[in-house]
Amino acid sequence: MQRFTSFNIYTLLLCYPLLWTDSLVHRPLKPHSIHNFYNSRSLRSNYTDTSISYEACDTSAFRITYQAAGSSWLLNAKSLHDDEMIGVGQVSTGNSNDGWLLKTDRYGNVLWSMDYGSSQNDFLQGVIHTSDGGFLAVGSVQNPGPTPTGVSGYGWALKTDAGGKVIWSYKLNIAPSQIQRACETKDGYVLIASINLPGAFSGIIIVKINNNGSLQWMKEYSSGTSDAGYDIKQTTDGNFVISGFVFGLGAGSHDGLLMKVSAKDGSLLWFKTYGSTGDDVIDCFDEDNQGNLYLSLYWGVDNEVSIVKT
Repeated sequence: MQRFTSFNIYTLLLCYPLLWTDSLVHRPLKPHSIHNFYNSRSLRSNYTDTSISYEACDTSAFRITYQAAGSSWLLNAKSLHDDEMIGVGQVSTGNSNDGWLLKTDRYGNVLWSMDYGSSQNDFLQGVIHTSDGGFLAVGSVQNPGPTPTGVSGYGWALKTDAGGKVIWSYKLNIAPSQIQRACETKDGYVLIASINLPGAFSGIIIVKINNNGSLQWMKEYSSGTSDAGYDIKQTTDGNFVISGFVFGLGAGSHDGLLMKVSAKDGSLLWFKTYGSTGDDVIDCFDEDNQGNLYLSLYWGVDNEVSIVKT
């Protein structure tokens, strides 16, 4: 039976803060529809064409869509104080797409809108409100110059102030990769990324950076086949729990994965799989004040989502 292994790739891979950003642009947006919804995660807006998919872990009460100059996607949103909202996604900038950060007031009026990235196709898919009042957004970015054949993007973390101005930008120099989610610690941030490996395999990378966006440690986890991490949180004991899926270590082909790693260096403390004989995934989770975890588990056999308490 294959073992879920880890190895430190700090000395094998060069990861560094980006030294470039495109000019920030306030992109004029026009609200064109309001949707009341529950448990909605991703939304694509192409002028007046809109489709909505649902996810159990998004607790937003509503979403507002906007018409930009071209196609745009809001991939994630968070509620802020005074019911303001911050959203991340991708917006068309002509011949390419940029990462998009959009802030609105409690009524959906745009406070500011920024796009970021290279001259190629970039996106942001996760965001947290940081303790300094700013934001950390994560996703994938291309190189500013020609992109190597077969490379679809590099994991990307973008730190901004409260008004969306870039403070620093971190690029995970492993391609193709994308950073899915982030959480803040007392001395920096921990990022969860998915990477493609040789032979059509995939794996999970956990990255710890400091408050200036410099690498502190990094760990890669893989069963040797197809694995992905979708969410990360710091638990009451100070360590980190990651959810996602893993191939070939449970009841089915893909099973929901829950793993805990050390806050000191990312070393594996334990991992568990959940699921059926189908393709299952734990997309997200939360923890109560007693340390119990609540998982959003998608069951591939029945195409259903269950909330599982551990």
